[in-house]
Amino acid sequence: MKNSEKIKVVFIDDGISDKYIIGLKECKIKHYVSQNNQILPSKGADHLSHGTLCCSVFLEYAINYEILDVCVFSDKNVLLNILNAFEWCLKCNVNIICISIGSYSYHVLKSFKSYIENLHNKKILVIAAASNIDRVCFPACMEHVVGVRYNNNLSKGKIEYCINPFDGIEIQANLPEKVNFLNKLVGDYQEDIVSNSLIVPYIAATLSFFYDSYIKTINIKKWINQVIQNVYYNSFNLEYLKRHISKTESQNPVLYIDPTVEEEWVNQLIDGFKKREYTVVELNNKNLPNDLMIDIRLAKSKSISLTELLVLIEYIFSSDIVVISCRDNPFRSEEYMLVSDVFIYNDKIIIKKNTETFLGGHQQIDQVIQKVINTFS
Repeated sequence: MKNSEKIKVVFIDDGISDKYIIGLKECKIKHYVSQNNQILPSKGADHLSHGTLCCSVFLEYAINYEILDVCVFSDKNVLLNILNAFEWCLKCNVNIICISIGSYSYHVLKSFKSYIENLHNKKILVIAAASNIDRVCFPACMEHVVGVRYNNNLSKGKIEYCINPFDGIEIQANLPEKVNFLNKLVGDYQEDIVSNSLIVPYIAATLSFFYDSYIKTINIKKWINQVIQNVYYNSFNLEYLKRHISKTESQNPVLYIDPTVEEEWVNQLIDGFKKREYTVVELNNKNLPNDLMIDIRLAKSKSISLTELLVLIEYIFSSDIVVISCRDNPFRSEEYMLVSDVFIYNDKIIIKKNTETFLGGHQQIDQVIQKVINTFS
């Protein structure tokens, strides 16, 4: 890029409001809406939207930019609207994409994959927010995406880069002490309003100063490592894992099937979910190490390697449904336990989420599947 060229930054969000932005800084924003497989001109948001807050952070710290606003919440087809926005970004030769929206579904990951690769090949930098409940999510945790997370334990304004992060989130940061534009929009700056979403524009503004060097690099990770001087090497975040396994209720259903249930029935159950386009992982005694008992206090655990553990955890957090059909629930230790949502026994199915008992036997597979889907949708 020439020095005189402006960095084209796209916010894929719920729209940006000129009404609020105009009071912060002189800035002409081009507004669009993604709907019906089209990107159409728009007037922008008419309220103090999430996108407006994110934009205010970017405006405070960036220079020499052009802002494009794409609203993807015009209807219920948010995923299709995001993919449509990605395609549009490819055609418009933008430089940086800021996105705070994501999904936990592995099915969605497959939809994002080709778009993210194409954006990466065109040197379009995608900066995405990690999940606010610390779950693996997409696109933030994907390769070729700069995943970012808020960490209020860091000093104000500090940015850290993680080498080989466990969950794919390379950058953690804290906002600077003075966030004047944000203060004007929401009153005195309060820590409790800051989330991963607001770190995205802060990182976007920071990396925008180095975008010329990004064009010349091949490896995005090495480039970030050079730009962000504060580097840490805790690739496996034990506290992150503890928060998940100690939850009393998982986000996606976990089906624990009594080992006396016929294997063929279990296979039919899993196939039934897959035919409905759900991603299912089955953990059983065949695909788990012998006598596995996963203790997340890794220093004391000798029954499973770190690599094996990470693979299993990745399966669990990136699948729509987890089926455990082992002799015993393998994710159990003295302190932490992955508590199943659905227990399936010989003559009944108990769904913990609403403490309902569904009787009828295992032969009614379609009814079982529909009951689980309805409960957790």
